[in-house]
Amino acid sequence: MNIIHPNVVICEGDGGPQTVYMVDLDKLTQKQFEQVALLVHQQCGPDIPLEIARKEMRARGLPLRAKHVRSVVSDSMFFL
Repeated sequence: MNIIHPNVVICEGDGGPQTVYMVDLDKLTQKQFEQVALLVHQQCGPDIPLEIARKEMRARGLPLRAKHVRSVVSDSMFFL
């Protein structure tokens, strides 16, 4: 996966292909992860338990739409 250049995916609820950056969940503190999981859970609705939202985030990753990103940083070395 290219961490500097966004990926193209189809996001639920927003229609059509979009560019996204994948959030590196392993870089989040446990508190940050729980806060993000709660936000995802709230977006999914009351039919989806919080634990399922956590498991899905770990299994599938967390795309962040590029249109909501102002800048990108990385701790990985790369060459342009």
